[in-house]
Amino acid sequence: MNKRNTTIQDIAKAAGVSTATVSRALSNPELLSQTKLLAVKEAIKIRDIVLIGMQEI
Repeated sequence: MNKRNTTIQDIAKAAGVSTATVSRALSNPELLSQTKLLAVKEAIKIRDIVLIGMQEI
């Protein structure tokens, strides 16, 4: 089985946003609109991703 880690590109594609937006959501979520932040959160939730060592977004 060839299982790979989820990348920021995978999350961006699923959320319909740029990789910069995903990065911003993880590092400075207060800078994003609620719509984009929610899209990133949903993409992360759907993939059941655990953010280790990061604040809750």
